[in-house]
Amino acid sequence: AGKNEADANVLRDWLLDLLGNLLKGEKVNVRRVKELIVFRLQGLCSSSDWVKDYSTISVRRWNAIVDFLCRANESLNKDTD
Repeated sequence: AGKNEADANVLRDWLLDLLGNLLKGEKVNVRRVKELIVFRLQGLCSSSDWVKDYSTISVRRWNAIVDFLCRANESLNKDTD
């Protein structure tokens, strides 16, 4: 529980910071989000049950999140032009 809990706390804090940036109208580091997704996906794909049951919906969700963050960053660019 120790390592997983510590990892979960780090991830939670990072996500709260990301959400805080969004709420403050600041850009988010989309590349970092993509890196996290790829890192997490590697571990998940090692489970054939996960791939069979959840991979399609999860990838669609992750794609929607990245798309949303890119659009949020683009809207900030338009506001400053």
